Amino acid sequence: MARLGQGSALALVFLVLFCSATVVFSQCNTQSVDRTLEDGATGGDVVKATADKIRESGIFGDDHEFLRRMAKVESDNGRIMGPGGIWRVDLETFKDVDVFILLQQETPTLQSQFEEHFCFSWSVEVTSREYSAMDVPLYSALTVMVYLSLTGQIIPQNTEQQAELWTEHLNRNGDEQEFISISRSLRDADNECRIKGVDMVFVMDESGSVGASNFEKMKQLAIDITESFEIGPDRTQVAWISFASYARVVFNLTDYSTKDTLHDAIRGITYGGGGTAIGRALETLRTEGFVGGRNNFDTPEVAIVVTYGQTNAGIDTSTAADNLRRDRNVNVFAVGVGTGVDTAELAIIASAGIESTQDRTQLIDGFIDNQLNILQQLIRARTCFDAMFSDNLQSIERLNAANVSIPEGVTVHVAVECPLEGLTVNACGRTGTTILYFSRSSSPNSANYEIIFTIMAGQCRNTYIDCVPMRIFMTVEGIAETNEYNLTAMTGDISTLQGMC
Repeated sequence: MARLGQGSALALVFLVLFCSATVVFSQCNTQSVDRTLEDGATGGDVVKATADKIRESGIFGDDHEFLRRMAKVESDNGRIMGPGGIWRVDLETFKDVDVFILLQQETPTLQSQFEEHFCFSWSVEVTSREYSAMDVPLYSALTVMVYLSLTGQIIPQNTEQQAELWTEHLNRNGDEQEFISISRSLRDADNECRIKGVDMVFVMDESGSVGASNFEKMKQLAIDITESFEIGPDRTQVAWISFASYARVVFNLTDYSTKDTLHDAIRGITYGGGGTAIGRALETLRTEGFVGGRNNFDTPEVAIVVTYGQTNAGIDTSTAADNLRRDRNVNVFAVGVGTGVDTAELAIIASAGIESTQDRTQLIDGFIDNQLNILQQLIRARTCFDAMFSDNLQSIERLNAANVSIPEGVTVHVAVECPLEGLTVNACGRTGTTILYFSRSSSPNSANYEIIFTIMAGQCRNTYIDCVPMRIFMTVEGIAETNEYNLTAMTGDISTLQGMC
């Protein structure tokens, strides 16, 4: 029985034979595969892993996919050779950033933050290598982000404005239209839903501040969002909660199994009026919203809360949000419409979800076409694009699943609560070929992982993970046309017990 210690070779995990491994996840794990620090590494997985690492560090603001877009435009993710690495950092930009970092006085310094989050020393790994250090993906991308930060630039969400930023500050010879065109092609690929299904609940304000005409526009928004999903019992299911002074479930997840019947039901919802009880709406979402849901790790739970005003009735919003976050694993989008919305309360609504990042709260002036388009794109991208599930926190019980099906090209990301006793994970293939990546960093992929299972029909793998952070991340990829597997997760180290095979 092979066991992986901190000094052992990770190559053992590639064995197709059934074996177990022990992995200790630590801040700077020497066992990990991290191609973001590999000289000359290229490809879409490398770009995504690099952008994810920088975003998760929290050093900079949300780049709104700017790094992915720039990498594709500048070098086709590194496939077109040239100086400055994947992001084509020019020599003067590198020198400016290098001097800034070395001379920086205010604390915490970027050098100390890079050491803490990325486990490398800028002066040792970058300054000493000079410009050739830009061939390392993480160093090249960090240089872009530092340069924009020191010149006072905030990366906009809008693609056209990103194109202007790129040509004005990073590539004066760049073609804005090319940037926009390539960005749209990336967005189209992202918006092609690559997951099997979603349990989605709309929580819609029908209070007096909304009005009947705006309520009709809210219904159309829901229709537009669900248009990009395949509706059905094994695909995406949709429920609806309306709230005013009280909250009511209009229909449940299992009530409509086709897109036509769902959209007809949404069109038939009547407007009520009354006060604004957001806390009651969140409480109803927690207790009744996901009735009929699938309650497993590969079916994400999504709630879209749209409100016009501030709570003036019912229970406290913060208390309801805390209860929802404690009891369920929901991705919550909080959308405020108009000037009467309390932005602090909007943030509280989003905090009820498993990932309360800034883009989970959106404040729009009204139902204006361009703002609605941005909102729809955001929700589709965050729901369908696999990065959404990087923080989809699951209990051990929800991780256990039999006959899980994952189509070719589909990627699912989840996070798992890791108990003090550690965690034993066992995966057995039924059909096709499935790859499972594990890491302490979210969204592990072929460019960034700490352990990997490749399982085919009739083959099993297991590992004991002695968790150092209390959360681990798993990515599942389907390789063959059809792929099925069983997954079990248990507290403690039972990987050596007879019967695990």
